[in-house]
Amino acid sequence: AAIKIKALTHIASVCLSNRDEEDLIDKVILPYLKSLETETDVKVRQLGTQFIVDFVLVSSSKKCHDLLHILERVSN
Repeated sequence: AAIKIKALTHIASVCLSNRDEEDLIDKVILPYLKSLETETDVKVRQLGTQFIVDFVLVSSSKKCHDLLHILERVSN
């Protein structure tokens, strides 16, 4: 879990400071977080969920709906 948390922290830092949103969503965010709802570590799930919320709030990408689907699966 510690490695996942560290990786997610770095991914969040890069993604929130980079404006090439489409590629980031397709090549980094979705592959890394696509199965967030099955993550057994609560801290990783919380950090991933918070990152998605933070990213969607600043993103103008039309692909954010894919990220919202992940949030929906995590909340169910």
